[in-house]
Amino acid sequence: MADIGADFSIVQDITPADTAIIAINLTLDYFRDIFSKLEFINAATYLRNLADKNKMPVIHVSTSQPHDSFMAYRQMKTDRRMQRKAPKSVLDRDFDSQFASMFGGISDSIITEKDDIFNSSVFLDRLGKNRTKYALIIGFHTETAVLRSALSGLDHGIMPIVVSDAVSSYSERIYYEALDIISQSTEIIDSRDLMKRWPDQ
Repeated sequence: MADIGADFSIVQDITPADTAIIAINLTLDYFRDIFSKLEFINAATYLRNLADKNKMPVIHVSTSQPHDSFMAYRQMKTDRRMQRKAPKSVLDRDFDSQFASMFGGISDSIITEKDDIFNSSVFLDRLGKNRTKYALIIGFHTETAVLRSALSGLDHGIMPIVVSDAVSSYSERIYYEALDIISQSTEIIDSRDLMKRWPDQ
């Protein structure tokens, strides 16, 4: 790893060879409620091309609510959060169509019952097989699965790097608050930083 000083950025250190893209909850149901559809699609398009050109592993993970005594409580909290979602736009149908064409055919998603995807032994096995050192995290929602997984990655020997324009949520305010919390413990970059690091990709 490069010398770490006040101006250090993890972008100086990562390479496609030791990096995987971790895509969390890339389903149309999640996408329909995010506030930054265009930004997400642009960033995801770059990352998909980056992965294709460099044969980078892309691991899709879907979180589901566990069937436990807190299920009704979890649903109540989700319903309450969704009251803050962004108003619909006339462009939403086109964005939804673009998203569906990009991610509608995913068939190998790992299913976890926790927002912290590093709790899944199947997921950890997949990372190990790919010799992953760095994980570019994309997906939904920033304040739940993205945040919990990003904070957990370091405890499992992985440097999580949240790609800020490739994650989103239903509320712009919640999105920025979650990114601020994540940035206190691990790395946040956007796709433009990656383009500068890998301009020929």
